Amino acid sequence: MGAMQLRHFKLSFAGKLRNWELAAYELDQIKESFHDAATLYPGIPVADMTIMAEPVRRLGEAIQKKEPKKFAAAFSELTAACNGCHQAIGRGFIVIKVPTSSPFSNQVFEPAARP
Repeated sequence: MGAMQLRHFKLSFAGKLRNWELAAYELDQIKESFHDAATLYPGIPVADMTIMAEPVRRLGEAIQKKEPKKFAAAFSELTAACNGCHQAIGRGFIVIKVPTSSPFSNQVFEPAARP
């Protein structure tokens, strides 16, 4: 789940800085991680993870349409759904939030200038 937290962070900054290509990549990685978690950790009830489906769908739509306000709203929904899932599986002590600063000084999150 540590990797998921990093993806959550990177998705947030990619969306905030309108790097839609990076945001789409990170969202795809998160979706793959959900699938992996359900497969690798059979103790996680799949029904609890379904609360992630709608926020993920909305994020994908916001990224595809390049809509920052809708992205921010959907990202907040995703964050709340993550915490809801943690509560549902007895891991309520794991609380995440929308990131406010970057621990990554070695990655550029702004989209690259195109010629």
